[in-house]
Amino acid sequence: MSVREQIQNQFVQFIKDNDLDQVYGAEAGYHTLKNGGKIRVVTFCRARTLDGTVEIYGPTYVRVRTMQHGAETFGSAADAMAYMKARFVDYDTAAADSIPRKA
Repeated sequence: MSVREQIQNQFVQFIKDNDLDQVYGAEAGYHTLKNGGKIRVVTFCRARTLDGTVEIYGPTYVRVRTMQHGAETFGSAADAMAYMKARFVDYDTAAADSIPRKA
């Protein structure tokens, strides 16, 4: 199992544990980029209020993208999960905004 696949599995479990899989579950897959590269992707949602994806480019580049809040890029899976927990589970915007982003 690749490192990106392990990270993807961690996100699937995180999404399930935090009730971010309400409508269609935590769908895991991959997406092919225009340059031929592939990224791992996990979808998440909360009924009527949240639709998003986690895009895993590598262990030091993870993007959380939602229709409601745009895209945020992090330097680790742990930072991305902390952001998701603060923003979408605890509804703590200040805590979510304090997590460092990847430039």
